[in-house]
Amino acid sequence: MTILQAGLGFATFTVTLTYLLSVLNALTQRNLFALSLHHRTGTKGNAAELLLGWGTGGEFDNAKQDITNMAQDLLQLLESHNSYPVLHYFRFPEAHYSLARMILITMDTATLIKTALCDREYKSLIYSTAVTELQSSGLYTLKQLADSFLPQGAIASYSCEAQWREWYYYVIRRLQSEGIKTPEDIETGADKYVSLRREWNSEVAAFAKHMAYRWSDIAPAQP
Repeated sequence: MTILQAGLGFATFTVTLTYLLSVLNALTQRNLFALSLHHRTGTKGNAAELLLGWGTGGEFDNAKQDITNMAQDLLQLLESHNSYPVLHYFRFPEAHYSLARMILITMDTATLIKTALCDREYKSLIYSTAVTELQSSGLYTLKQLADSFLPQGAIASYSCEAQWREWYYYVIRRLQSEGIKTPEDIETGADKYVSLRREWNSEVAAFAKHMAYRWSDIAPAQP
């Protein structure tokens, strides 16, 4: 019995330590992704800065690989939370570490690529596998995490169409100022942006509220 108890105690200690180290590693990977997004946006925390960085001079030649990496990081984020649910409850005071900020930047990036870039000029990017993967994996990750971690009734309707349009018009002006071509029909683009944003904004806002972040911290550049 003494030998059995010693063996069980050692096994329990080993399993616990291994689990904690795995959680720490997954948390580190999540934070690296968050920091990467934060600094790729010039610490401004919005998708417009990503587009401006990729499209310097009106060209997006090097954007696809970066977009693919973001999509893969999102799927890794989902699998980490599925394997170690406790990750969801690690809350850092800095909003750029939050799940809501990460999902907001990635989903808004995909949405703006689809709606704020000239279809004729940037067709190869807009309809690329990389952008499709980013949009699809981001939406899938968001829905899966919302089903797993948000309490029932937490997802409310956060339709702020006027503010979304204001943000879209601001992004259009920023892109145009840097020589990046935008849609000829801006109003149609704004309608499409609002329609696509309705698919994911409520869950992002619900995650921000659930983890006690102010929306102004999650989306500091947006109205």
